Order: sequence, then C-alpha cells, then structure tokens
Amino acid sequence: MRQAFAVFRGLVLSSLRDKYTLFWDLVFPLVLLVILVSIFGNIGNTISEIVFDVGLVVEEDQAGGLLPVGAVVEGALREMASGGPSWLNLLKRGSLDEELSALAEGRRHAVVHVSGAEVTVHVQEGRMLSEIAGDTLGQVLESVNVEINRRLGLISSASVQTAYRNVEAAAGSPEQGGFDFAAYMVPGIILMVFLSSGLGPMVQHLGVDRELGRLRRLFAAPLGRGQYFAGILFYILALSLVQVCLIYGVGLLLFGVRLNLLAWDAVFFMVLALAALLALGFAISAAAKTANAAAALSNGLMYPMMFLGGLYFPVMQLPYPFKLIVLANPVTYLVNGLRHSLGVFTSPTPPWANVVAPLCFTALMLLVGLRKFKWDV
Repeated sequence: MRQAFAVFRGLVLSSLRDKYTLFWDLVFPLVLLVILVSIFGNIGNTISEIVFDVGLVVEEDQAGGLLPVGAVVEGALREMASGGPSWLNLLKRGSLDEELSALAEGRRHAVVHVSGAEVTVHVQEGRMLSEIAGDTLGQVLESVNVEINRRLGLISSASVQTAYRNVEAAAGSPEQGGFDFAAYMVPGIILMVFLSSGLGPMVQHLGVDRELGRLRRLFAAPLGRGQYFAGILFYILALSLVQVCLIYGVGLLLFGVRLNLLAWDAVFFMVLALAALLALGFAISAAAKTANAAAALSNGLMYPMMFLGGLYFPVMQLPYPFKLIVLANPVTYLVNGLRHSLGVFTSPTPPWANVVAPLCFTALMLLVGLRKFKWDV
C-alpha cells in the first residue's frame, strides 16, 4: 500500500505543478458548464410558450371495461386545453388514418389514440416539437393511468398502457416539472470529466511509462504491477471526486441546481461510468504500440463519444447512420441512466439497457486489455 500511495502522491504533485493540466482537468469543465447553460439555459422557457396541436381519436371499448378509459383521457386533455394559458390545442376531427396523415404533413405535433384500455401516443420522428409533445403527453397519461388505478383500487396492474413511439414511459419514472437545462447539463459534464479521465491519465501514463521502459523495470523494483495500477486508480478516483464536487458546486451556486448525487442509483451509474471508461482507456493502452498512437486513438474516440453520447444535447433522434453510433456508444446509456436516476430527464433507452450495455462494454474492454497489454514496447 505504501508503494501505491507513492505513485498516487507522485501523480498528484506532478499535476499540481502543471498549470495546463490543472486548467483542463478542473477549470475547463466549469467554464463549459457556465457557457452552455448561459447560451441554452432559456430553452425551458421557450418550450413552455409553445402550443402543441394534438389530435385525439377515441374508439369505443367493445369489451365493456370497468371504466370508460377514452372518456377519462379525453376529459383530462380537454381540461388542460381549456385552461389559460394552455400548452395544448386539442383537435378531435377525424379517424386515426386522417389524424396520422395530418401528423405526417406537419399539421399535428402528436396524435393520441385510445382503443379500449390502450392509449398510444403517435409522434413524427426527427421533429423536435413533435418529440417534446409526445414526451409531455406520455407523462400526462402516466398520471391519468395512476388516477384510473386509484379509482379501480388497483396497485400493481395497470388499466391503461401508454406506448410512446420513441420514449417508453417506464413505471416509477421520476417526476419532472419544467425542463431545466442546467440540471440536464450537470450529469453530462460529470460524465465528460469521467471520459476525459478514462482516456486521459490512464492512457497517458501507461503509454509514456511503457515507452520509456519504466514498466519493464517494475520487475526489478519493490513496486509491484498491482501497486502501480492501484496508484494510478487512486489518483483518477481522487481527481474525479474533486471534479464532481466542483461541478455540483458551480451548478448549485450559479444556477440553483439541486441533485441528489448521493442517491444509491446515481452513485451506481457514476461508478459504472468510471469503470467502463477506465476499461476503455486500458484497452486503448494495450492496443496502441506507442504513446503517440495511444493519445491519437483516445482523442479520436473521445469527442465522438461525447457528442454522440448525448452529454450536451439529445441525440436519440439523429438520422442513420449516426443513430447506430449513438446506440453502440456506452456513454449514451450511462448518461441516460444517470439523468433518469437523478430525476432530470426520462431515459429514452430502456432502464435494463442502461445497466447491461455498459457492463458488457466494460467486460469486453477488460478482456481486450488483459489479452493485448504488454509491459514492454
């Protein structure tokens, strides 16, 4: 343990002496958070001023259910549409085919179809306002579903099944009020610094030490290989903890963002994210022949993973082939899981995928790293 602490201490002192490293590790994430929130922070107010045109199609329940679900849904939507000012303009004029045609032509933002006890929200993929309308309606119908269950005395079995084309409403989703871009950005910046740590210090120190022959000399030194890796991991963990505290502090002081980062599910996703991205850094160090090649590969992966992982903006509606990259990117599931666990944004990917996909990615990267890693050039 003393040798591992010596490695940790050496890395800390080296970082403190390097003003360039201090800026990019500690200051730049805070500057980026402030800039993005300052520019796009009013997006929630802008969205709140939009009125969505929503078509409603209700088909009679031929099976004779316990409760007229169509009437309940229509009544709830009409009540919201009649309030002033309202975000909803409810239109009930045609059949399902006619309403879907109006949706395809851009004359509707979304269409709600009630057939028996099943409620479906139709949206047009790729239209931002349609996606926002669908997400809002999905959450409204979840509340209607809870009320119907309460009236029928049901606890676990749902009487209304809400199907949303792109974002499936999950049971027990965190409640959300107005969209807060600052709260949306804080988890993204946290995972950005984790990605930088996994593809920065891990790749840099392993690549340079191996190229200079330091790793080979570990065989003849009191410092063991396990202690060497432990020292690097302790340094990255300490750096990540400081970064998270600074990001949360700036979000709280400047933008009033209050997130329960100590909740067990939030801690789980942060630990999983750090493990997955460190495993990626280890695999890159193992596959690259030189330190320069490792740095080039890590930089080449870092920025696409950031921007196509949804750290800064929603990416689930990108066209193919970009959407394939989004779905193959472990950062997508990690940030969705973290935001969902913090109650910031409903995850557009299934909750099980937010856990399984990063775990499989971590196992694969560790397997590649362990098989390919060499202690000498």
